[in-house]
Amino acid sequence: MSSPDTPHLGSSGPSGPVVLAEPVPAGQVVDAPRPAPRGRTRIGGLTIGTALLTGALLVAFSATAPSRTPEFIAQTDSTGTMTFEVHEGEEGVWALYGNTDDAMLCHHITPSGATPRPETGTKWRTDDGRWILLGVLDTSEPGTHTFTCERERHGVFAVGGSDVVAATRDRRIAGLVGGGAVAGAGLLLGLGVIVSAAAARRRAAEAEAAGAGAGAAHEEAGPAPR
Repeated sequence: MSSPDTPHLGSSGPSGPVVLAEPVPAGQVVDAPRPAPRGRTRIGGLTIGTALLTGALLVAFSATAPSRTPEFIAQTDSTGTMTFEVHEGEEGVWALYGNTDDAMLCHHITPSGATPRPETGTKWRTDDGRWILLGVLDTSEPGTHTFTCERERHGVFAVGGSDVVAATRDRRIAGLVGGGAVAGAGLLLGLGVIVSAAAARRRAAEAEAAGAGAGAAHEEAGPAPR
């Protein structure tokens, strides 16, 4: 016979009612995470397309950099002579232009009597097609410089600033570099989004397959004994 002070199973006692917990079914299936939305892949593709288009527009814009006519400080024809003053610190400031690229019989004479040839290397022509860059003059020596020609064929030559040539070149370089940078950055970013979305879908598919396998095993094993 049990003692009156001994609580029976399911009865109330000094410690409160005793409740038996329901056993957790073995092999319980957990809902697999939903696959990553395919919209991320479309976003990556749009990012790549937009970046490539923007880069191409920047490159095209740089190709249309204007080549305006310089402000000339001296001018002569093919049989004449012109002089111009060069001040201290004007190295590379002045350039020789002509309406023909034939300046073989023309000479640049410095104040000391030297006859340096223009530094060529850049093919440049004004937008109106009238003037061609023949080269940047050696103006490291300040003073009065002379330019004389002895050509039989008609031609016109002039001395003007070289800054217009540099402005055209700088704009083209900036467009090429900027366009390439924008296209490259957008391509990397878009590919990163696409790869990330593909990896998320793969993980979700693997988790879903694992959950389905666990559910099938639970059904074969039957309900857990109580």
